Parts: sequence; C-alpha cells; structure tokens
Amino acid sequence: MYAKNLFILLIVQTGLTAMAQENCKSSFDKNQQMDSITLSGLSSVFRTLKFENGPCNNRWGSDLQLVMEELGKQLGVKGTPYGEVFKRIGPPDEKSDTSEIVKLLPGESILIYHWRGRHDFLYFITENKVIKRSDWWYAYE
Repeated sequence: MYAKNLFILLIVQTGLTAMAQENCKSSFDKNQQMDSITLSGLSSVFRTLKFENGPCNNRWGSDLQLVMEELGKQLGVKGTPYGEVFKRIGPPDEKSDTSEIVKLLPGESILIYHWRGRHDFLYFITENKVIKRSDWWYAYE
C-alpha cells in the first residue's frame, strides 16, 4: 500500500511540475533582442525576478537567466566601475578574495550573483574597484 501511494504521489507531483513549467511564458517577445533593452530596464526586471520564487525562474532559458546573461555582458565590460554593478543589480550574494571555482590573481575579488542557488551563477572579477571581466559558472547537472 505504501509503495502504491508513493507512486501516485510521484505521478501527481511530476504532473504538477510539468504543468508549472508549461505555464512559464516569457515576458519578452521571441524576436526581441536582449541587447535592445536598456540597462535600467534590465536592472528593473532583474530586481523583480531575483526575489520571485518559483519554478519558472529555475528553468533553462528563463527570463531571469536571460536577463542575468545580458547584465553580465553589459556590466562585465573591462573598466566598468565596481559601484555601477551594485547600483544596477544590488550587492552580490557572495563576495570573496578567494575562489575554489575561478582562478583569481593577487588583488582580484569575485562578486557572485546566484541564479539557481550556488551551483549556477553569474560572476564578476574585480580589481581596484573596477570590473575586469564577467562570466558564468554552470553545474551542468
């Protein structure tokens, strides 16, 4: 009996997850280029989506992922002032002078912005309060 109930629960849960995923409609036009959205617009969308919990933000190709990718491109340009990143997308989820994932040179720091927890994130490498580069860490699970 226990195994049968567990099996039914699993089917119901899988069905609900699939329904939730089907309802994840992008707020962006399919033909809209992300680089055509202003930095202010991207920042506003990011701040809204970042604190909105739900399965839509965690799926590959979600609005949150797309917006974060574009913010990384626009704010990750070498020479961007450190403060501009904070102004646009707020303080990082993590900041450190050491990293087990990304090789840092002496004097560099890493700013990490989580997408799907700590296993997928956008990061910025800084030195002397200036951005050197940005990139992504994907767990590829």
